[in-house]
Amino acid sequence: MSAVQEILQRELTRINLEEKRDDKLIFDPRFVFEKKGLYAIMLGMFILTLGLLIYSDIFSRLDVGICVAIFVLLNGFFFFHITPSYHLDDIDKIAWKNCYTGEWYREVPVRSAVIDQILHSDRVSDQSKNEIKRLQGLGAEIFFRDLAKMQ
Repeated sequence: MSAVQEILQRELTRINLEEKRDDKLIFDPRFVFEKKGLYAIMLGMFILTLGLLIYSDIFSRLDVGICVAIFVLLNGFFFFHITPSYHLDDIDKIAWKNCYTGEWYREVPVRSAVIDQILHSDRVSDQSKNEIKRLQGLGAEIFFRDLAKMQ
């Protein structure tokens, strides 16, 4: 691992701890309260479907039970949340985690203190330092993806 990558990994560890990104499944019903209308419509459609199943002669109690079980199971997804952690190895890889984190390495800027740490490190090559200075000169924010492949 290069000196730049070590510094970036320490920064990602700090971010993961600060934001409590631990890859654990936690109970978080916030979605239901934030999207009351959507949840109410979904619940209304379930009640209509259940009414149709009960009213119809074609469906048995087993079918109704299966419908309720599927509804309860799928509703469980609205009450839980995963906060996946950021890893340097995930940069530019297509991963299942990107469904939850997006392309964080293009969206989370590197703090200026970390960039200064890289620029003042004796282990970082002059070529990498010049590239960082060039990126700073452009005036845009520097992201993890910009620095991850540097030596």
